[in-house]
Amino acid sequence: MSLRNARIGTLQDLSQDGPRTELDGAVYERLQPLPPHSARARLVWLRRGCDVYTPHPYEQLAFAYRASGLDREASQVLREKLRQAAAGRGLTQRA
Repeated sequence: MSLRNARIGTLQDLSQDGPRTELDGAVYERLQPLPPHSARARLVWLRRGCDVYTPHPYEQLAFAYRASGLDREASQVLREKLRQAAAGRGLTQRA
C-alpha cells in the first residue's frame, strides 16, 4: 500500500499485521497506537515500507513521538535515521 505524500489526521498503525506501507512524504498528525517503548517496532515498520533510505518517514515518526510527549522514542528514531543515512553512503563519503 502506498501513502506517499498523503496528508492524514490520525493514522491507525497496522505495523504488526498490515501490508507493507510506503510512507515517504506522508504527513500524519497522530499515529495510533503509539505507546511508550514502541520505537523498535515502529522502526521495523519504516524499514519494511522502504526499498531505499529516505529521511522523511523517520522525521515524521519522530514528530509523532514528540507530539505525544515521548521524547526518548523520538530520539531513538532520529538516531536510526542517521545510521540508515550513513549506511547508504559509500566508504569514501563517510570518511
